[in-house]
Amino acid sequence: MNRVRSAAALALAGALSAWTPTAMAGAPMATEDADVLAPSECEWESTANRTTVSGFSVRTLATKAGCGLVPGTQLAFGLARTTAEGESANGLGLTGKTALIPRRDGGFGLTLAYGFAWAKEPGDSLRYAATTVTLVASQGVGDWTFHGNLGVTRFRAEGDSRSTWALGAEYALSPAVSALVETYGSEGNGSAWGAGLRWAASQSWSFGLMASQTQRSPKAKDVLLSAKLAF
Repeated sequence: MNRVRSAAALALAGALSAWTPTAMAGAPMATEDADVLAPSECEWESTANRTTVSGFSVRTLATKAGCGLVPGTQLAFGLARTTAEGESANGLGLTGKTALIPRRDGGFGLTLAYGFAWAKEPGDSLRYAATTVTLVASQGVGDWTFHGNLGVTRFRAEGDSRSTWALGAEYALSPAVSALVETYGSEGNGSAWGAGLRWAASQSWSFGLMASQTQRSPKAKDVLLSAKLAF
């Protein structure tokens, strides 16, 4: 395998590993929120993002659908496809959230988020890839909403576990538009910063844009677009 293909394979593996079971939860943010869907409430969410690092471009398309099953618990199923330098890899995830302290009227909420991910890299079969468990807190203060995440991800391929964290804030610029800022990272991989916008186009549809950059060299720059339908 030449240098380009080797680097592409590494980028694909890294991108799928980064697609942890709780990814897309608060899209376009990487930070999870403590809100949980009520029974019979459902969401369909899709994202498209491009990551550029060391001259290579990695593109990922992902989609998931989830519903509230019983009071305080929701489950979702997601698919992702990552492409770099002509090679593609696929991933799928089963995710859930259970409210420990239900969040009401924009107040404080504490939730346990969890999930399982599988990945199919070039030339390989679909294999179990990772398990993630994350404690999630959210608190509204006026026009602000703050989120904090602390979790651990167990990667099958590496045979080890890595702690993860995230801090995010949303500010309501208007009833329909919110400004977003966040920082997040994982053990051994450094941190990233991001900023973006979320637009509630209607009671059912919302759209988001997020730009982020890692702090450790080589720096990776990421642009993500999201769309969500609530029904």
